[in-house]
Amino acid sequence: MNRKTGDFEEGFDKANKLIDIGFDSEFGPGDLPIETRGRKLNGVIAPSCLDEFSSAALAWAYKEVAESVIADVYIVLGRDDNKRNKFSTFLFSDWDTSFGTVKVDVEFGRKLIKGFPKLRNSFEAFQGNNFVDIQLPFLQYANKTVLGKIKFVPILVGDVSYEEICGFADAVSDTGKNVCVIASSNLTYYGKEYENVPFLHGIKENIYARDKGLLGFVNNLDVKGFLESSKKGGVFDRNVIGVFMEIMRGLGCKKGRVLNYYTSGDLEGYGKAIGFGVVAF
Repeated sequence: MNRKTGDFEEGFDKANKLIDIGFDSEFGPGDLPIETRGRKLNGVIAPSCLDEFSSAALAWAYKEVAESVIADVYIVLGRDDNKRNKFSTFLFSDWDTSFGTVKVDVEFGRKLIKGFPKLRNSFEAFQGNNFVDIQLPFLQYANKTVLGKIKFVPILVGDVSYEEICGFADAVSDTGKNVCVIASSNLTYYGKEYENVPFLHGIKENIYARDKGLLGFVNNLDVKGFLESSKKGGVFDRNVIGVFMEIMRGLGCKKGRVLNYYTSGDLEGYGKAIGFGVVAF
């Protein structure tokens, strides 16, 4: 039996509506993807939540995917909040979304485990975790004319050291596959419910300034600089982004392109806010 993703029960209509909202939003790209497939995309950072606030940033990310060469395998990184876990994958079955089935590249996943034994195949790690799930409807949409060719490997990143980040990134590089890495991650989380209220005034300006600094590290692939700067709190996806950056370095990337940045506060007010930064390599 295939794994059912978080959006499966909600159905096609809701996911499709969010995609439409994303492309049409004032913060979205406006135009739908043009299937030129003329460039190589090594990876992209996309929001780790799927709702009306994040959908515009997701649209920017997957417009880039749709207009790039189809990867042999898409590696989708997400956060694992279980501090006992390091790196986890799920190779037990394919995954069903509201748009249909996405195939898991089991052979590639096993090759990663062989190259980096700290990666474990775990059913439990993915229970109740939707950080990878939310990327799949957009990935299917971006590749809707070639759905049968799409394969992916889910990876959850937990409490990892810089040395472990480098080890996993080396394993990805050593596979020799044409990979595209999607980092399901956000920047600053601000608000009482996130236990991060470092300032009470000039909230938008302060979040924008902090995230601009973080995006500078990401854009220039300064992994250590990013990991150090993001320690201050409110960047829950820091390890996911760190792993993504190190993989990009291993694939020979030098500099990224910031496609889009805004916060959920721009749409729902600044009682709480999440920073969405879309960066492509």
